[in-house]
Amino acid sequence: MPRRCDRRWIASRPRVLHARRVLRTIALSSLVVLASCGAAGEPPRGEFRDLPGACDPEDCGAQSPDGCYCDDACAGYGDCCSNVEAVCSESPQGGCAGDPDPCGGQAPSGCWCDATCAQYGDCCSDYATACNSGGEPSGYYAGIDPSWSNATLVSALHDLIDEHESLSYSALWSAFQTTDGGVSGCAGIYDIYSANCWHPTTDRCGNYSSEGDCFNREHSWPNSWWGGSQGASYTDLFHLYPTDGYVNNIRGNLPFCDVVDASANYVSTNGARRGPCQSSGYSGTGFEPPDAFKGDLARSYFYMTVRYEDEFGCCSETGVIGDDLRPWLEAQLRVWHVADPVSAKEIARNEAIFGLQGNRNPFVDHPEWVDRIGDL
Repeated sequence: MPRRCDRRWIASRPRVLHARRVLRTIALSSLVVLASCGAAGEPPRGEFRDLPGACDPEDCGAQSPDGCYCDDACAGYGDCCSNVEAVCSESPQGGCAGDPDPCGGQAPSGCWCDATCAQYGDCCSDYATACNSGGEPSGYYAGIDPSWSNATLVSALHDLIDEHESLSYSALWSAFQTTDGGVSGCAGIYDIYSANCWHPTTDRCGNYSSEGDCFNREHSWPNSWWGGSQGASYTDLFHLYPTDGYVNNIRGNLPFCDVVDASANYVSTNGARRGPCQSSGYSGTGFEPPDAFKGDLARSYFYMTVRYEDEFGCCSETGVIGDDLRPWLEAQLRVWHVADPVSAKEIARNEAIFGLQGNRNPFVDHPEWVDRIGDL
């Protein structure tokens, strides 16, 4: 998948964006151009500098007469007007719903309704609800009867998403550039456990001593929970995320839960925390991800219980027994699933993983199926 600086250059975007790229190349110094696309074409780590100037409300989604920009993509290019957040909404103007239906492409208003818009920051405000399929292939779920429930539905979904194309562990580094690159204003690799935006190559862990040193490959369902074997689950991107190495180590193999805020003994830069749990049925130590990722991780776990049904012969842990979620954790994850519904970034990630593994997370495509399964 091309990076955003590449995508603005190619013909899949409107011609005005191609012209914008040319103007920026001429107008900005080589330093700023490198900050936009990164050395050797790689996206940089960290924040970008803005250009002087201001947005008027009518400039939102376009260029200000001052020369700076007032669209959602400006953060990735470092050419935002100073007041863009205050004047313009976070999502581009316009919507995906209506006739003609632009899902899978660009809306007439200029915002986008395709499966990668979250990575490029130009989704229409209603993309997640209007185009919830995320571009799922026609017929992918044709063998699933919508009336099925419980064990019948679980078995059918397992058969559908089983035997995916497994990646090597080393291939995950480059896969993250496709699944987690260019999200929410981060031109590099987006982190779910910290506020860091990582360079995809130079910020990979090795060694670390504090938060912000590097990122690694987090098994959100800890690999010790199935005995650590390096089969398909070891590199399954539906539960693997790029995370700050230090914070990942803080989490270890602790279960997810709602932590007692006042008793947290570590809080990361984006609000992830470790401490005593207040989830109903469990009061031991746990790890709470930021609110924006609770639903994502819940649906990752729902995927794991179905994809690896009867495949995990080990282990009895605080959160699981084999591939079955313990009742307290399942109840917690169901709450998170409702509170943090499927978002555009999650739809885009599902689509990207489908391109790499050949299978999908059915609970991202059809979140309503969670309620049709009484025991996950």
